[in-house]
Amino acid sequence: MTLTASDQTALGNLSSNEIAKIITSLGPNFVQARWLGQLNRYSKNTDKTVGSETAGATGRIARPKQLSQYIAASCFLHAADGWSYLGKSMLSLLRGDPHRSLHLAYYAELRAAMSLMATRGVGIFNGRNFIVLGANNVKSVGKGNRTHQFAWEASPDRGVESRRRFAHKGHLRGPFFSTRKASRKGHCAGC
Repeated sequence: MTLTASDQTALGNLSSNEIAKIITSLGPNFVQARWLGQLNRYSKNTDKTVGSETAGATGRIARPKQLSQYIAASCFLHAADGWSYLGKSMLSLLRGDPHRSLHLAYYAELRAAMSLMATRGVGIFNGRNFIVLGANNVKSVGKGNRTHQFAWEASPDRGVESRRRFAHKGHLRGPFFSTRKASRKGHCAGC
């Protein structure tokens, strides 16, 4: 599913200023070694919570302020996960498993993209994606676009998308990767 012109415009108009303000407001949580307040309803089972709220009678997010806080904090967490995947990818490559390395490298890049987009106010929730318009205001975008598809279509550097699809299908060229198609073994259902 391709993004609508309206979604593309909304994504193009995002700024990191709102996210910076929200991150600043999260400071008291950091002192308690938490990213979010204890009562933030999106701190656990986020995809499920967002999914059930948007599938409900109103089709809206119950606590837009808390979701905007989650999206702001997620930029750090996605970055940490991305680096972790990259390290595991390098280890797999050193252990002689280029297929697993490629798979983990893909997830490192996906998490990096999600982190960078979160710094601009984009939250990706498996087909229910939102942008932060203000501390108390979120808007649904890219409805129906699953995580992988939305991340690459909504990425500010859409040039990465074509390289992404080519690389993930096992067609990498270079000293460490075979030119034959990578095995699907070990890939997730969403790949």
